[in-house]
Amino acid sequence: MDRQVKDGLYTLVGLGVLSAQRGAVARRAAQPQLRATFERIDHLVDPVLDAVAARLPEVPGELLSGTRRVVRSGRRLVFGV
Repeated sequence: MDRQVKDGLYTLVGLGVLSAQRGAVARRAAQPQLRATFERIDHLVDPVLDAVAARLPEVPGELLSGTRRVVRSGRRLVFGV
């Protein structure tokens, strides 16, 4: 393989690694703000959803509760918060 092509590939891989690391640092830096935002949303939305679930028959109410658990689990998985 031509040396210039090889050097270009190494440079490209290095830039990719640096970009991935930079993204990870930015994601970790944003986590406290994301956590605070999700807590505010939960604080506003949970009472409304609780009131709705209380008025629903048993099966739809359980479905709503299960959906809320799945959303929170997904949030923790994707955002780490």
